Amino acid sequence: MSEKSFASDGSIMLEGAWSIDQAACNQELLAGRLAQLLELVPEPDRVEMDLNEISDLDACGCQLLVVFLENLKRRGIVPVVCRPKQRIMDKINLLGFSDAFAAFR
Repeated sequence: MSEKSFASDGSIMLEGAWSIDQAACNQELLAGRLAQLLELVPEPDRVEMDLNEISDLDACGCQLLVVFLENLKRRGIVPVVCRPKQRIMDKINLLGFSDAFAAFR
């Protein structure tokens, strides 16, 4: 697991910057985490995604996270967004992603 993510059975803690500069790395990280979750026996029916340690977020980071959340949902795993800092939620709202994230809170 990279320095941007710590995972346990039914959760994933994200940290660091989630912006266009890290998009390829972050996409790879999320794809890897999704594969790990799908390999668990039994598969989790719920996954908490802790955003408390995210230091920065832009529209690209929001898009990556929303796609990850939607991928979980399509596979029957209920994603739950947890502990976003207020300034990160303010950015999510400013960038127009509040409805997408609200569906998973």
